[in-house]
Amino acid sequence: MAPPPSNNPRHCTRQVRIVVVVLLLLSSIATTLAAAVPSSYSSHCSSPSPAPDLPIDVGEDINELVSSFHLSTGFFSGSGADSVFYPDNGGGLHHHHRSFNFNLHDRFFTFISDGVSRTTDPALIHLTATLTLFGYRVETYEYNGDTMRDHRAHSISFHLC
Repeated sequence: MAPPPSNNPRHCTRQVRIVVVVLLLLSSIATTLAAAVPSSYSSHCSSPSPAPDLPIDVGEDINELVSSFHLSTGFFSGSGADSVFYPDNGGGLHHHHRSFNFNLHDRFFTFISDGVSRTTDPALIHLTATLTLFGYRVETYEYNGDTMRDHRAHSISFHLC
């Protein structure tokens, strides 16, 4: 049997703070690595477009181009989101603690570009990025003969070429 979830608001607030700090740290690391290690799109992904990558010019500000494809926070919904995270049944279910309040249906994403390459076609660039989806899941378990529900944050990341 799993232990019961903590009802201590300080424990829950600490967990939320840790998640936020980890997300900020991962975001800054990904941005730093993308800026520090320029590599061509073609070296990582097979291209559906026949336009080959152009070499990076010394005067070109690749960091500015990479950062132009950065979305730090966006929100999403729909049946696909319901199958991965807590279903949005329109009930407006909220989870309350003394020190914070969040909606179990809040689902958000980040889109962080890892690299970008100009191509021989001026209307086309090659982009690699990481898309991360965040949401809550409800885990049900038995404890001392009672059915308990625990709400936990989860995420899924995709590397896109």
